[in-house]
Parts: sequence; C-alpha cells; structure tokens
Amino acid sequence: MECRVCRTILEESTLKILKTKCRFSGEHLVRYRCPNCDVIFGNMRMLNLSFEELRHEYEEHYRTHREAENTSLEMSLLKSISSAPVGSDLYINWGCGGGWNKTLEKAAALGYNLLGYDIAAKKFNLVIDDIGELEEGSVTGIISNNYIEHMQHPIDEFSAMNSILKEGGLMIHSTPCWHYFIEWTKFHLFFLEGRSLDVLCDMTGFRVLPDFPVPKYPYQHYPNANSNIKVFEKIKSLE
Repeated sequence: MECRVCRTILEESTLKILKTKCRFSGEHLVRYRCPNCDVIFGNMRMLNLSFEELRHEYEEHYRTHREAENTSLEMSLLKSISSAPVGSDLYINWGCGGGWNKTLEKAAALGYNLLGYDIAAKKFNLVIDDIGELEEGSVTGIISNNYIEHMQHPIDEFSAMNSILKEGGLMIHSTPCWHYFIEWTKFHLFFLEGRSLDVLCDMTGFRVLPDFPVPKYPYQHYPNANSNIKVFEKIKSLE
C-alpha cells in the first residue's frame, strides 16, 4: 500500500497496527502507522471508497447523528485570521457539515463573505458541494473545525486549498485529531502525528505558523488542547 501523505510504498506486514471499533456502526477498524512520516491512517475500506460512496456514508450517518454545535468556535477561527470583514474578501468554511452550525449566517450578518463547502451538505445559499466552482487564487482564507481527520486524500485536499487561496493566504484548522484521539469512528481517516504534518505542508506549498495568535481551544480536557488549533500560510503555488 502507499502512504497518502509521504507517498512511500509500504509493506503491510512491517507496519504497526492499531485496532478499535466504530461506535456508530460496530465496524472493526484497523489502522496503520507509517514508519516514514508517522501518520496514522485507515481504515482501508473507508479510504478506498469512491467520492459518491463516501458521500452516501455521510448522508446515511447524518440521518441519525448530528455533530456538536460549534458556531462560536468557528466564528473565533474566522476572526483570528480576519479581525474584520474587508471588502469582497472571500473565506471558505471547509467541511462545514450538515448545517447545524449557524456560522455562515452569523458571518454574513457581520459582513463577512464566507461560503461553506462540504461534500455531504445539500447545496443551498452560502454552501457549495464542489470546490471546482471557485476560481484559482480567489480565496483570502480557509477555516475548518473537526475536518482534517476526515480527508481521504490529504495531498489532494491541501493542494485544492492551495489552488483557491491567494498568495500568502491563511488557513486555520481546529481538531483534537492531530494526534491519535477520537479514533472510535470510521469517519476519522488520518491522524497527522510526528513528522507527517511537516511532510504534508512541504508537498502542498504551506508552512505552519506556530506563533500566530489563535483563540483558546474550548475543550481543555482534550489531549494537547493548546495545540489543537493550527494556522497555515500559503508560501508557494503548485505546478
């Protein structure tokens, strides 16, 4: 198999295996740690679903389960990279979920031009389900909350973020799953531990800004709470 962060070809028999069980479906989950970049990835069934199959998994999940309401956190993320709305600057809430947060509406009321993007959300005003609708270099900033761990193809998604961001554009991602935590759901596919985040940034034209002021992570009982919000700067465009 190939690591989807560092692109190393891996022999399954040599990998550290981590096993757990999905609380939602009861499915047994097997994940692997890449010895080259430290990322933890899996399970392979979810990783290998087609776009439409993955969308269906989320749609079925959202029929019976809702994510936590995190409007205030998402607004804090937005304000941290743009203290006030400026002209027509466009921002994206990447992986905005099933519509239970009111972030888009609150941001619009304050004058922000914030769109939501999510493959499982029904397309409606302020939400798109195809990032290809946006022009290259048209976005000033990207926010996400509890999304990074859901990526099937981290290089492809970070590259797409790079493509739509302006030069020097910022993105801010909040999640406790930079580390192997909340591993009990089949929807969490990547945990960017160790060297893997730096590798991913190197391959997709970003750098982490460790000293950028960020809001306090609201769930201080989570592990590594003070490092669960990370800011990235686009430092180069991709070929």
